[in-house]
This record gives sequence, structure tokens and C-alpha cells, in this order.
Amino acid sequence: MHEHPTGRTPHDLHRSIAVELLNEREVDQGWEYDAQILWARAPDEASGPADTANAARDPDDPSLTATRLQRIVLRLSWADYHHWSADGGAPPSQIAEAVLQLIADHATSFLGVERIDASTARRRVPDADAAIRRYLAGE
Repeated sequence: MHEHPTGRTPHDLHRSIAVELLNEREVDQGWEYDAQILWARAPDEASGPADTANAARDPDDPSLTATRLQRIVLRLSWADYHHWSADGGAPPSQIAEAVLQLIADHATSFLGVERIDASTARRRVPDADAAIRRYLAGE
């Protein structure tokens, strides 16, 4: 499970605190992953609008309460895999986890999504390629 690094500014009321790939399947021209995102909110945000003081809170803050587990199916094509790992040095699951983290960090761009292709995530988030490369580098 990939823990959400501290210090990131959230993109909406919910905070992703962890992303996890559950299963990997080989499919035509790529892979498909069953995955999940664990979301947290501060208890005082549960019934009201986003509060900027709470929104900037550290995701490791014990006052944050896990409120939802979102399941998602992520497809990673061979083309997208080679786009982010041209030399084939990273396992496909590492690329998929980086894309899932991008989705979690830009939640408002993916509201209600249950199935998504990695290329869609690239198109919806400005500078997605740079962000995914940072995740892969551990930054």
C-alpha cells in the first residue's frame, strides 16, 4: 500500500490517505488492476462545506477519520506503460500505482469514476506525465 506523503495540498474536501492495487490481470494490449483509494475527512467536515483550515491539515493527523473506501478498475495499456517506462525497468504495477496516486491527488477530476484507463488520467490532469515521473522517483 502506498502511503500518502505529508505536506501535500488536497484538491477537494476528501483526503486520500492510501492507494492500493489489489489484483493484476493481463488483458489485450496491457493490464487491468482492481484497486482502492482510502479517503479521510476531518470529523467537523462531515456535514458542512470544505474548510480551508481543515483542508490544509496533515493527512497523518490522528483527528482525520477514514470515511470511505473507493474501489476502481484501472487499465494500463502497453503504450502507456512504455510511455512512462521506456526502458521497461519499472514493473507495470509500479506505473499503475503512480497513476492511481495521481487520480487520488486530483480527486475532483475523477468524481464518480469506477473504471478508468491510464491515458484518460493523463488527459484530465495538467502535467500528469511530470507528476507520475515524480511518484515513480519517490518524490
